[in-house]
Amino acid sequence: MNKNWIIATLMAGLCLQAASAQGSFQIGNQSHVVCTGSPAIVLQNVGFENNGNFEAGESALYFSGAPATISGNTASTFFDAYLGTAVALKSDLYFEGAAMFDGGMLLPEDHTVFLEGSGSSFYFENDNSRMTGSGGGYAAIRAKLLSGGSADAGPGNLGVAVLQSEQEDYAEFRRGYATALTPAGNSIARWYEILPGYNQNLNARLRFWYLDVELGGLDENELVVWRSDDGGNSWSPLATEDRNTEKNWVEIAQQDELARYTLAGPAGILPLGGHFSDRLSSTPAMSLEVFPNPVSEVANIRIDAGYPTSATLRWQDATGRILRTTPIVLHKGRNDFSEPVHDLPAGVWFVSVNLPGAAAIRVIKE
Repeated sequence: MNKNWIIATLMAGLCLQAASAQGSFQIGNQSHVVCTGSPAIVLQNVGFENNGNFEAGESALYFSGAPATISGNTASTFFDAYLGTAVALKSDLYFEGAAMFDGGMLLPEDHTVFLEGSGSSFYFENDNSRMTGSGGGYAAIRAKLLSGGSADAGPGNLGVAVLQSEQEDYAEFRRGYATALTPAGNSIARWYEILPGYNQNLNARLRFWYLDVELGGLDENELVVWRSDDGGNSWSPLATEDRNTEKNWVEIAQQDELARYTLAGPAGILPLGGHFSDRLSSTPAMSLEVFPNPVSEVANIRIDAGYPTSATLRWQDATGRILRTTPIVLHKGRNDFSEPVHDLPAGVWFVSVNLPGAAAIRVIKE
């Protein structure tokens, strides 16, 4: 059987730039591309299609220009890659070096990004250049349970770290980018999972990082860690040990077994047991009024605050899901707002403000 061998012996600093009529750097099903040295492969306005064998060596791929795809019948393994444009995966992708976020987006869709090398990691991920998109894809790295605790964002910079544990073992760390539906409403656009080889009696302390753009309107001062033991079908809230809204992380502790986690709003803020009023909600520091009630088009909201503060106005449906949040700034004394509600489904809604002790108001949307 004939095979095509392409030996890339380019020295560091030189470039191999390739494009085909189909808009991809293509490796055929009987081709074998081998990189030696540290060549730079510049893919401007083209993707990468691997149907054969690609040996990356210590090469670096540069994606730039128009959105690109990484596809093919064979899962590709890169050393370094610079993501200067949106890059969508049509197959799994392996990194032995660095995934550099350089202004572009990594869109795994339903595929997995494996960080495999000893120094393999995400670098420079930020609000404007990150892993995101739709689908159930995720990034994963296998590392010692306590490795990465002192790093900026855990093993592989995936955004989750075990800071303390009474047991040590290897674990697979995963991070996805889909929102989860918790009893408190939608989570941030990020989930985390830790799968240790030995998953008992850990008494672990965990830290979860997030990006501002992933909050989806949630108040980061209220973020709660939610845990799922069934892969994301059901969720339970956990007590917060510490948080830092400047560095964007939340910590929990006393985790004897590790599972899947996400960040969402607090539990139990919908007073289904009777802690609500039909028109006026009042505490010593605040009163909340919504009128008219029933309402069809525009809700008038009046808040008398005992002190100036920032808050979030929340609309929850009868199941407890938060379906609308509006940041508000309160001055001492009377504050008047109006909120269009014509797009909300008809039925019972609960309106509340995230201030201590404040009850919700039951509002009928016609």
